[in-house]
Amino acid sequence: MSTHVEHRAIARPPQLSLLSRFTTWLGAGFKTWRAQQIERANIEALTALGPELLDDVGVTIHKAGKPPKSIAICNPHLIAMDSLSMSKPTERGEF
Repeated sequence: MSTHVEHRAIARPPQLSLLSRFTTWLGAGFKTWRAQQIERANIEALTALGPELLDDVGVTIHKAGKPPKSIAICNPHLIAMDSLSMSKPTERGEF
């Protein structure tokens, strides 16, 4: 006894293929953006360590623009307290 399996081909309408190409493009753009954000966060964390420690490790960061963040700002307890103490947004007309 043998069982035959029936295969059917499904034709996609052109609109769906355009939509799938757009979502693929959008996903790739998001992954690129996220990788850049992670790289920036890593560089900021390294600059917060201080020049003495970076010299000991042998890392040199050349970055123009803003000065490095303090290590105290990156403290998770401080971040949690800041987020809890932030004022809640109010609607127009409310005080």
